[in-house]
Amino acid sequence: MAMLQSRCTDYPYQSWKMRCTDNTTCLLDLETKRLKLIFEITPLQLKLVNCEEESLAHLAEKDGFSPGYLLEELAKCGILLLPRNEDAELAGIEPKDQAAEERAIIDVALGVRAFHFRESKWNQSRDQANPGVPPENIVMRIRENLEFDDEFLEDFEPDWSYVMWWNNKVSFVENCR
Repeated sequence: MAMLQSRCTDYPYQSWKMRCTDNTTCLLDLETKRLKLIFEITPLQLKLVNCEEESLAHLAEKDGFSPGYLLEELAKCGILLLPRNEDAELAGIEPKDQAAEERAIIDVALGVRAFHFRESKWNQSRDQANPGVPPENIVMRIRENLEFDDEFLEDFEPDWSYVMWWNNKVSFVENCR
């Protein structure tokens, strides 16, 4: 008997953060509705680290996985981390503009060696009274991380800046707190 599960069991994500810990290693912390996952990203490899979930023990701390292979293995375990645009409606959120999304992805990939990136509550809100930014914009929190800090000893909201992407530009923004 096959068991069916919603594609949105772990989506939308509750929080995420991405930062480099040395010149060739990036950490991505992803908190889903059910799990907290930490990935170590190195050139051409993705590793699941510090995973306390027993059902993922066969994937944890293993070297040599390509990103596609590890994400496919997680999907086989019922953890779908690559949502499709049609999943947004099921999750009760509006899909972001694809061109703005691609611009943000490229900028984060290029900037992660110097900056720590985090989600922003303004990027996607399910609260109708405080809807956040429109779907043609993407907002993230950003902080310089030139010393490759895994965590900041002093981590206060005023230490962070906000960056907003459109399909054709990016800018720092104020008054997002």
